[in-house]
Amino acid sequence: MKQRDSLQVVILARVVVVENLPPRPQMLSEQKVEFEVLRSWRGGNQSTIVTTIGVGEPSGISCSGIGNFHVKLRQTWLLVGGYDNTGFRPSALKSKLLPDGVLPAETLKLLESSK
Repeated sequence: MKQRDSLQVVILARVVVVENLPPRPQMLSEQKVEFEVLRSWRGGNQSTIVTTIGVGEPSGISCSGIGNFHVKLRQTWLLVGGYDNTGFRPSALKSKLLPDGVLPAETLKLLESSK
């Protein structure tokens, strides 16, 4: 049986604070974001999660832009990510914006069955 990573996070969350930061070198934009946790399937036991996310400058390689992440106030996201030595890091590849704020039924069913 595959052991779950205790640092993995899967949550439904709403953006409640967005602060645009001066971007570091090789970044086009960076944001400090506070998410209100609406529901948690793995990790994310707190009521809010704060993280820094960004959009990198194009590097001319085929995977350029894959890690880009940009949010707006009041958006609802299914966040999948983990913790590193700097805090929570959502995965741009695995996380999904939910424009209507509702998880698709098939996604909810998969999440419920993975508990």
